[in-house]
Parts: sequence; C-alpha cells; structure tokens
Amino acid sequence: MKNKVTAVVAALAVACPLCAFAAEGEAADRVEIDFAVGDNVLMVNGEPLEVTAPYVVGEGTTLVPVRVITEAFGADVGWDGDTQTVTLDYPGVSITLRIGSAEAQVNDHTEQLAAAPELYEGVTMVPLRFISETFDASVNWDSETSRITVVKEPHEEQAQIQAGTDKAYVGDSYYGWSMKNPTIMEMEDRSFDGRETFFANESGGIAIAIAEMDEDDTADDVYNSTRALVGNMTISIADRSTDENGNTMIHFRAKNNETTYDLLAAIKSGELYTVMTICNNDAADMEDIMDIASSFSVSARDDMYDMSNIENGSRTFTDEYMGVSLKLPADYYSVELDSTNRFQFASRNNEASYVALSVYSKSDTVTAEKLAAADREYNISVMNPSITSATEVVDTKAAGVPAKQYTLTVNGAGTRGKFVMKDTFFEIGDYVYNLGCQTSVESEADAIIASVSAEKLDAGSVGTILKDVSPVGDRDLELGSAELTLPEGWSVIEALSDSDSAILTNGNASVTVMELDGADTQNMQSFLNDISSHDSLWEQYGGDDTLVTIVPGSVKTAELGGRTFYTSEARFEYEDMTMYDTLYAAVIGNKGYLFNYSRLDVYYGGAYDEAAEAIVSSLK
Repeated sequence: MKNKVTAVVAALAVACPLCAFAAEGEAADRVEIDFAVGDNVLMVNGEPLEVTAPYVVGEGTTLVPVRVITEAFGADVGWDGDTQTVTLDYPGVSITLRIGSAEAQVNDHTEQLAAAPELYEGVTMVPLRFISETFDASVNWDSETSRITVVKEPHEEQAQIQAGTDKAYVGDSYYGWSMKNPTIMEMEDRSFDGRETFFANESGGIAIAIAEMDEDDTADDVYNSTRALVGNMTISIADRSTDENGNTMIHFRAKNNETTYDLLAAIKSGELYTVMTICNNDAADMEDIMDIASSFSVSARDDMYDMSNIENGSRTFTDEYMGVSLKLPADYYSVELDSTNRFQFASRNNEASYVALSVYSKSDTVTAEKLAAADREYNISVMNPSITSATEVVDTKAAGVPAKQYTLTVNGAGTRGKFVMKDTFFEIGDYVYNLGCQTSVESEADAIIASVSAEKLDAGSVGTILKDVSPVGDRDLELGSAELTLPEGWSVIEALSDSDSAILTNGNASVTVMELDGADTQNMQSFLNDISSHDSLWEQYGGDDTLVTIVPGSVKTAELGGRTFYTSEARFEYEDMTMYDTLYAAVIGNKGYLFNYSRLDVYYGGAYDEAAEAIVSSLK
C-alpha cells in the first residue's frame, strides 16, 4: 500500500529550513579559520585560539583539534568514549566520525574520508577540509605563505525580489503560481528546478514547495495530512474551498506559545502546491507576512515578476566555485550531494534519465583517456551482458576542447526499457571532467553534452580533488556468531536486531543477511521451499501491477565456500522496473543463515553477481 500523501513529505521538507531559520538565529555569522600547519595558535573568527597544532597525514589531509570546529562554526560536539565516536551537529547537517575509521556518517548516508580521525595525546583530531566543506565552507591553500584559510560567508543579504521591478506580484509562469510581492522579506533560497522557494526576514519565513501527487491520493488525504501537521496547537483557521478554476484549496492556521503557523495546500492538475509560513507571535509585521502568504494563487498573472528560469525548454545550471555550466531539460532537478566537485541531476518525467558531472585533479593515473577506458570496462563488467552493448572510446569535443567518449546501449524490456549511457571525459588545466548522461532519447544526451562549459580553475584555490578514496581490499564483518568478508566497494548500510542481520550494498545491488536461531538443514530447506513458492511470493508481493516469476531450477543446492547452500531465484516485474532476487540458505551448528541478493535486471548476470556470491561464500 502506498504511503498517503506526498503532500506531507513536501510540507515537512519545506518546514525544515523554516524551523532552522527560526531556531538557529545567529548561525549565519561569517566563519573564518586562518593558520599555518604546525601552528598551535590559530586565528578563529578574528580571535587567537591556542590548541594542539594541526598536522598533515596521508596524501595531504590536514587534521585539526575538534575544538577548532566547535569554536569556528558553533557546532555542537558529542563524544562516546566506548565507541570512540565523535558527533558534530550543525544547522541542517549531522556528522558522525569514528577514530581510525575512514567512513563518516553524514545525515542519513555514508561518505569516505581521505584520512581517518585520530586521537593524538588525548585530543580528537578531525579532517578539516571534509568537515568544513560539509558545512558549506571553502578551504584554500596559499602555497606562497603555506597557510590554510577556511571561509564560510553568511547568507548574502539578497536584494529583495522586487528590486528592479515595481510589480506588485511575483510568481513562476512555468509552474503557474503567483502571490503578493514579499517586499518586507528576502529570497533566501530557490531550488534549481524552481519547485522550492524560501523567503524570510527576522520575524519568520514563507516556504513554497511543489510536489507530484500519487494517483490514489485524494483531497481528503491532503486535508487530513495538513491537519496533522498542526497537531495540538490552537487552530484559528481550518478552511477547504474551490477556487475559480476548480482547484482545491486547503488552509490551516495555528499557533503555540511562541510561533504562528500558516499552512496552505492547493491541488492543481495532479500537483500539490504547499505554502508553509512561520512567524514569531510577537513580530510587528506578522499581519503583513500572513497577508502575503494568504495571497498565494495557483494561477500566474500577467503583471507579476516572473521567477521562472526556463528558456527554450531548458534551464542553465551554473556553479561558480567549480566554474562549470550546462543546460538541462526543464523537468530535471538537482540531486543534493555533500560534495563541491560532483553534481547530479535527474528527470522527473523519465526514470531512465539522469546527468552527472564530476571534476578531479589530473595525475599520471587520472586523465581523460585513462578514465574513459577504465569507466567503459567497469560498466561493461557490471551490466547484464545479454542486453548491453558498448562502443569503443572515440575522440570528440566537449567544452570546446578535445574529449574522449563512449556510448553504452541497454536494450532492456524491464527496468528503464531501452536507454543509452554516454560518458564524456575532457581536461582543462589541472583538472579532468567527467560528464555522464543516461537517457532513453540519445539526442537529449547529445544536447546536454554540447551545452557544457568549464573555466580553467586555479589549482592553488581549488586544491587537490582525489578521484577515489574508498576502503581498499576486503573487510571482515561480524554477524551474530558468524563472520563475513565484504569485497572492495561494498559496505554496511544498516545493521538490524543487535547485529544479527544486516543490509550490505555497493550502491547498485544489495545483500540482506540474517542469522536465525534454532535452525537445522531440514527446516531451512523447507523454509526456502515455502517462501520460494509462487503462491507465497504472490501473496507477499503480487498485485495488479506486479508479475512474480519463479526462475526455473528453484530450489536447488550449491557448494559455496566449502558449504552446502540451498538457493532459489525469483523475478519481480513491477509497473516501472524488474528485479531479480536470489536466496541462499545454510546451517552452521544450530544457526541458520539466510541471504537475499537483490538487483535490477540491468545488472543480472554481471560482475555484481560474482561479488554477491563471494559474500555468501565467505560465511564462517
């Protein structure tokens, strides 16, 4: 059953920056750290700070005392001595680091570090660049003075949206909305695709978000979900109406002891428009803020200031720090990444379509030619060989310079259908650029590649950007009373039930493994026979939009790692994708072990299958 209403997700998503704005207050002050490696007195926000001297490890990673981060950014720090884990909390960002581990948890995902945190003479030393850039600061190295400078500017006091125009209304002609010009506020943020817009002043803020509704979502669902957002607050407005164009409009206003919340939801042509307004109860301009929010309409006006950035069906993405730009179709949105050198975009209208642009420092091993060859070889190895073909690497042009390119075509009937992947590599100055386009329409990829531009970067300012900093070699994983070996490139994304089960992934495929008490060979075989039966799978996963097929040969036995496993395989054909699941079951003593290896059909029969089998074989 689908979750009811994407509206709730949209409203909560826009509420987060508003709540952060209201709660954090002074978090937007300028941050500056200035020092030379080896100094034990650092200049932090203009004041001297005496600490254990920063030092360099590995390939140029500077470690600094965690106190430098807390003093500079005002981040909250937590320390768990038992697990040797440090946690840094900053508005919108939570980082968890473990002494000796090159993996960092950033919000809800894992990132790799160039060097692990260390304990040095009882002081926790953490990687400066990683934390600073995750907190959206820039890190610069001055080779002439051998000094490092970290700077984070406060949100610019952006010109009010009405600057340069005397129009009384603002809006977006592409999405078809308008409201009174918020002359008393500043536009703090607007997403690349224009679906999220945030205005604020010292009293509060207005956040506008647009999200697609599920087919089975109703106006009642939206009303109930919006009502749930105000909880037990004092409600002064609870309206539901229809505008002159037949669009459903839902409006709630509520307050607690400190804050007034105004929630507006509008349903138009399968899209849900949400406007969340938060204002301090004692604000002198509350009435004006609420008047602006209440003027929101899901109709564009001829006399409005148009914020749409669509031109000839495309939007232009620009990143000044990395000096890159490219044009993308109007339905593409930016995928948020905690990185300054990687950019990713996806299509809302076509799941097969996405674009990724990465920038790396050039070296003997990182060149356009070598990356193109290695990337082609890797993709060929992991893709389903029965439906995949690839061209050789050819010479072309991108961003006005010579480039290397190959095209991979997938003739699938399941996930994503037929699509092409075009990977283009080029060099400008000291850096290598990789632009990858995947789409079901090859001409769309060609147009995106033709639009890319890149400025020559100053290596002294940008610094070194490593291509891959992932754990090297196999790693052991304890699972209850057993142990597994994770191949290079695989990691644990979730440990469950006191570590007697876990979900492992390489980013494109997953293995779920469970340890079961009181198992024997006979009941494990019966268990696998039962859950692998067509009726059982149909009961769990079947439906009007799902076709479950048991792959011929299930259930059978296989010798893996000197141990007998019972295995079975099933194919799940959903409305928008096809998945293959392979089950493995074995018994050691009185413990049963169940592995479920899951991947899309485009990876079936590729190198991921071998890696998953290696994980199963490593059980001991």
